[in-house]
Amino acid sequence: MNRVIDDVAFGPENLGLPRDDISERVESSLGMLGLEDIGERLIEDLSPGQKQRVAIAGALAMRPMFLILDEPTSLLPVPVAQRLISTVTDLSRSEGMGVLHVTHSMYEAVLFERVVVMDEGSIILDGTPAEVFENVDRLREVGLDVPLAASLAHRLRARGIPLEGDILNTEDLRAALSVAADPSPSA
Repeated sequence: MNRVIDDVAFGPENLGLPRDDISERVESSLGMLGLEDIGERLIEDLSPGQKQRVAIAGALAMRPMFLILDEPTSLLPVPVAQRLISTVTDLSRSEGMGVLHVTHSMYEAVLFERVVVMDEGSIILDGTPAEVFENVDRLREVGLDVPLAASLAHRLRARGIPLEGDILNTEDLRAALSVAADPSPSA
């Protein structure tokens, strides 16, 4: 029966790291994912979402150059999923770690620097979230949702309402609508 800390330490132990380094990596990885309070618990006593985050903590404890995450937020509540995405993107920027985040959630996709959309094994769209979400009709053709703000902006533009800028979330839409409602030039 493995405890959480044993599971997270498994990879660094196999690297032959000194015990102090292993402990630091385990503590750091658990802390990044908000799991610092469950280190002594048994894996089998955890919820599916906690198990998912423990597995990711174990991968992070290895300090990889590249991390591949396949639907890592599928079992997580939204606030926990947002923390996970924020942690991984922060690590990517600060440590130079490459991240491939596979998801069907377009609400997650808008949070990344680059989005690649695939259909039947082929890349059909590739660009920034703003570039990809300009293709509302194409995304729908392949069965993907579009964030509500991007979808509304697409519909409004199709009806002749001039919305400026990239619109990926509610704040973007609100700002664009404010400008469209008061098009007078500012002094």
